[in-house]
Amino acid sequence: MAHDLAYWRGGSAAERLASDQAFRRCVQTASRSPALASVMYGAVRVSGGPWTPAPFRWAYGWPYGRAYQSLSAAEQTNADTLRDAWLANDAQTCKP
Repeated sequence: MAHDLAYWRGGSAAERLASDQAFRRCVQTASRSPALASVMYGAVRVSGGPWTPAPFRWAYGWPYGRAYQSLSAAEQTNADTLRDAWLANDAQTCKP
């Protein structure tokens, strides 16, 4: 799922917000339930911050403590390569 991939990659606070908003739209489209989409959006906003010591936190592909930080050029290249390999293996994504 695109949201999981974004959380693995991490980045700025604005990138997280955009990812979470796309997630909400995806859930609403798939479920046809604005209420469910709002609940799930609220849950990821509250529990998915980079400070959460959980395996699903923002930027979980990097060591804990990264917080909101844009990727360097080298990190971006590495993340893009890994993302493309994952997507090439028929990963399920949800288009915003």
